[in-house]
Amino acid sequence: MITFSQRTISPLLLGLMFLSGTAPAGYGQRWVDDSFDDFASGTLDAAGQNIYVSRDGKVRTINRFDFNDDVHLDLIFNCTHNTYQMLPATLGTLTPNGLVHSQEIAVEGSQHLTLGDLNADGYTDAVFCPDRIGVHHGRRFLSIAWGGADGWPAHRVNGVLPMNAAVDVEIADLNHDGWPDIAVLGAGRWRADQPSERIIRIYFGSQDGFSVIDYQDLAVAGALDISAADFDKDGARDLAVLGNDGKITMIGATEFDGTKLTFRRTEISLPGKHALCLTASDAVADPENRPDFVLGTSQETVYLVAAKVGRKWGQAHIISGFAASHMAVGDLDGDGHPDLALTKFSAARAAGGEQAGFGKEAETSCTSCEAPPAAFIGNLQSV
Repeated sequence: MITFSQRTISPLLLGLMFLSGTAPAGYGQRWVDDSFDDFASGTLDAAGQNIYVSRDGKVRTINRFDFNDDVHLDLIFNCTHNTYQMLPATLGTLTPNGLVHSQEIAVEGSQHLTLGDLNADGYTDAVFCPDRIGVHHGRRFLSIAWGGADGWPAHRVNGVLPMNAAVDVEIADLNHDGWPDIAVLGAGRWRADQPSERIIRIYFGSQDGFSVIDYQDLAVAGALDISAADFDKDGARDLAVLGNDGKITMIGATEFDGTKLTFRRTEISLPGKHALCLTASDAVADPENRPDFVLGTSQETVYLVAAKVGRKWGQAHIISGFAASHMAVGDLDGDGHPDLALTKFSAARAAGGEQAGFGKEAETSCTSCEAPPAAFIGNLQSV
């Protein structure tokens, strides 16, 4: 309640009142404003732009930062959605007696990862490509889980390398300095000083780790997926990029002036434009373990491009199989022949872009085959 009094009195009478401590009977008028309607009929002068009167008649400040009245500023972080769709990464191991053990890694929301020893300490590190989370901005951060004798604990997981709409990440020593670099495939140009095509950002590694300012952007038109391997057997991994034009672009560094790389590019033609994912691995088991290209497609086929001596590749072949959005190569049954593991996944999205599980096309998301194309691969060994 605020009380206002009005006096129309001469200075001489005012002095007599103070001396005597009395005032004339019936003198003056008094107004009391103690309701919302009372205050709403007037205006607040001076600091009135920062205060208002609430319905209960209280004068309040518009910008209030101390919510619990402890004389400390409080912070509010608004979020319109829960993050239940950001599932943690999972480490799966197989025990000698055939039991599967799983352990969560403190990385929320990831769609791809790559492994390598980034700091040369003898332990495997993991670089996670961030996931899309719908209504949030596409500019997110790569997460690095630094390995050690105790695995990948939460206190050694950090994310400081930003990328716009990242979809894939690989490790390759592109500047040939002995320290692995991180290459991440993202969206098209989002800054004026970038190339106009889809961006591959290379974060250069060093003995001090990685820096948000030590990078170089390169562009590959229509890039869909990337893979890395030592294709020319010079001791350093190079980069391969799958495009939507039915070609693989080989990218290798030719010169590094300390700040910028110069790249050479070589293209390999594929049998069609249906490829979705690219894997570089020794799929034909040649004596020198040269990395070949294996590609999953949107059709019931797999593309295989076998490596040859001198950074050359044979003709691309088509293998009847299954449609695949992701693929891995390895000897799963211990018979000495490479096997192919294919998965097909499409995510469902809510109206705001949030993840909502798997889509209709991924109802059978995993397919296993007991009969890998051993005869076909055997024929390719002499290519």
